[in-house]
Formats: sequence, structure tokens, C-alpha cells
Amino acid sequence: MLILSFLIVLGMVLFPPWIYVFDPPADLRHNLVKAERPAGYHLLFTDHAPQDQRQLLTIFSLTPEPWEQPYLTLLVFSVRLDAGRLTVQLGAVVLMTIILYLALRSSYSKQIN
Repeated sequence: MLILSFLIVLGMVLFPPWIYVFDPPADLRHNLVKAERPAGYHLLFTDHAPQDQRQLLTIFSLTPEPWEQPYLTLLVFSVRLDAGRLTVQLGAVVLMTIILYLALRSSYSKQIN
């Protein structure tokens, strides 16, 4: 059971959750606000830089006015590790491992006695 928990934690660390971040330039902040959206789970050691501007505009439900379009380039989008979600996931696995370990240990010791 401890080996299985270790493998789950290893998988969660190697494939952590990511977040797309939209940070509009200062001259557009009267219309647009900084926003974040889930970007899924991806291998830790690969490049996660946003590549498709149309897809990102769809993810953030942005329909820019013609005068805004030159400002909404890939430079205003980024991706970062979702540390909060990863911490909750790791905490849940550790807690469940401890609970199962204690439960199985007590049932095993009852069988021996």
C-alpha cells in the first residue's frame, strides 16, 4: 500500500496541474481584468507556453474589439503551476495513506492476537 501511495504521489508530481493566466496590458485594464483558467495536467519538464492565440481567446471568452486585437498577443498569456491544487491533492493522498495504514495495521494486529 505504501508503494502504491508513493507511485501516486510520484505521478502527481511528474504530471502536476497547470493554469493559464491572462494578464492584459495596462492600457486595456479598464475593459479587461487579469484572469486564470485551468490548463490541465502536463509533464513537469516540458514547455507549456501558450501557442494558439485563438484557443486562448476562446478559453478566456475574449472577443476583442478591432482596436484591442493588436494588444492581445501571446505575450499577455502565460502558464504557471497550480500549486494550490497540487498541495490539496498531495495532502489528500498523504491523509488517505495514513488512514489506510492505521486501519490495516490495527486489523492485522487483531488477526495475530
